[in-house]
Amino acid sequence: EAIALAHAGMLQSQTGELDEARAQVTAALAIARDIANRRWEGGFESNLGNLDLVQGQLPGARVHTEAALAIHREIGDRRAEGGALCNLAVLHHDQGELDLALAHYEAALVVLREVGDRLAESIALGNLGTLYNDRGQLGPARATYEEALAIHREIGDRLGEVITLGNLAKLAADDDRRDDAKVGYEAALSIARELGDRREMGVMLGGLGGLYAHLDRLDEAQRHYEQALAIHREIGNRRFEGETLANLAELLQRRGHHAQAREALDAGEALLREIDDPLDLAKLLCVRGHVDLGSGDRDSARGALDEAEQISREIGAEASSELLHQIAGLRAALG
Repeated sequence: EAIALAHAGMLQSQTGELDEARAQVTAALAIARDIANRRWEGGFESNLGNLDLVQGQLPGARVHTEAALAIHREIGDRRAEGGALCNLAVLHHDQGELDLALAHYEAALVVLREVGDRLAESIALGNLGTLYNDRGQLGPARATYEEALAIHREIGDRLGEVITLGNLAKLAADDDRRDDAKVGYEAALSIARELGDRREMGVMLGGLGGLYAHLDRLDEAQRHYEQALAIHREIGNRRFEGETLANLAELLQRRGHHAQAREALDAGEALLREIDDPLDLAKLLCVRGHVDLGSGDRDSARGALDEAEQISREIGAEASSELLHQIAGLRAALG
């Protein structure tokens, strides 16, 4: 019964029914504890950690994932230990703790290669590529993503292929290879639609929105951002909802829709503070600073810059090359 409940829950998570998924997995965890099945208990703790991560509940995700890791080590389940190490790396990464994230990714890869888990290895490589990209190390990021993509295709992991194609598309956009970025995002979006994966559809639509914004195709950018935002809200992906609201606000400001831009910023800021996502909050504050400056409110813009800089110091100067670029741009605009 416990396995059936957990399986049903994870299927629901793939279709965006996250609250229902949580209820099913929580019930499965209770059964595992009742019958003292530590292996199942560790697996269900890991599932709950993943659900918390998707919904932006980072403290809960850490509690469940650390509990899972302790159980996996206690019972000597090396494969599951590698997965939990990778999940903890993602949590440290999302909170800007990049040195800790790197250490956990490297530890995870040692274990996953030892046990021959190619799927989990490819996931860890993809996440490691994103860490390199966040630090502005585009060469290592691209090589790591391509290694992950080769494994996805080798083992027939279509969802992993979607995610890594999207990551390579973002890297191409950051590297000003916009044609490559468009091809990558569209390929990833096509597979995500084929799989019915709403989460990745939202991510790829948001990526295309950002690309069109850089190309000054503002109507297309806004349409893609709004489609992404609708999906993130539908499935409860709060972190990406906050990120997309910040991107949409920046676009609305460029189009002269100042009141709508402020509405989007207010909603995004409240959400990112609620879920304790400092990195994306700092990026949003930089957007808010430009909006305030455009409205002639230099004091509010300076306050937004000060808070963004403080967050950057708290989470580490290397937490995001994108954030450092945004801070420098706002500082220059303020003079």
